[in-house]
Amino acid sequence: ASIGFHGSSMKVTKRIMPALQVMLGGGFITQGDFRVADKVIKVPSKRVVQVVDTLIADFKENKISGETFNVYYHRVNGVDNKYFYNLLKELANTEEALDSEFVDWDKDDYFLPAIGIGECAGVAIDLVKTLYFEAEERADTAANSLAEGKVADAIYHAYTTFVNTAKAYLIGQEIKTNSQEKILSDFSEQFGTDFQKYYPSSDFKTWVLRAKASKPDADFAKTYVAEATAFFKELSEAHTKALED
Repeated sequence: ASIGFHGSSMKVTKRIMPALQVMLGGGFITQGDFRVADKVIKVPSKRVVQVVDTLIADFKENKISGETFNVYYHRVNGVDNKYFYNLLKELANTEEALDSEFVDWDKDDYFLPAIGIGECAGVAIDLVKTLYFEAEERADTAANSLAEGKVADAIYHAYTTFVNTAKAYLIGQEIKTNSQEKILSDFSEQFGTDFQKYYPSSDFKTWVLRAKASKPDADFAKTYVAEATAFFKELSEAHTKALED
């Protein structure tokens, strides 16, 4: 975005303050010229309105006639790449932070950071929980497809339930994942024996991939969907309990 923000946090003495990383200059500049926004400075979330006011006032005062904000930003930044940092530096100073600045927008309690895929002001999302939620949606879709007699669809969605659940578990254990093949391999190698009650006759990867070798009939689909749902529930409940603990 021309002026954008990415949710973050700041440590002030021994307390954690909700913060926003100021991102400037992203998007369209001129024909054929597009830019990714620059990280400029991190400021307390409660000062975001002052940040916007400061940027717009500076733009109005110093732009050349006809310039958009992005053209102005990159022109000035090309001469002095610390210009906008210095412009906003005082707003990032937390030496005399107010107690209210430790409470995020639309919240009543003091801010606590959370691992997330996008912590906007007032929003903290647990990445692993989100992945389990996506796995649950797949399991529900698999069950619905089975009820409608869409056997192949049911098997496919059950397969993705396995993959998404295993991915959530791996990330929860701070193990990086990428391809579906590697997710299945890593889970099988790292945690296969921990959940053997779900696949007593083979390893996890082989157990999941048997869907590709099996004829897509109703009996197999019913069993496979039930197994995928049970697998998801076991690992999702374990994650919820770990958070509570």
